[in-house]
Amino acid sequence: MLVFKLILKRLCMGLFDKFLFRLRYIVGFALFALILWFLKVTILGRIDTKYWDNIKSDQFKSFDERDQPDRQMESNSAK
Repeated sequence: MLVFKLILKRLCMGLFDKFLFRLRYIVGFALFALILWFLKVTILGRIDTKYWDNIKSDQFKSFDERDQPDRQMESNSAK
């Protein structure tokens, strides 16, 4: 009976050790994913999207058109 208890105890400790090993990596991955998500939310919240959209739309305009105001603003002011 004593041998059976020792074998069972050793088996349980081995399984428990494997469980803790896997749990550590799962918790580490979850923390890493949480940090990445937090950085994504904070960084995207601080980016001025209108500025980047204006830069992107300026790529398709010639140099002469960039100096002129938008036609939409002129048409809105005429109304």
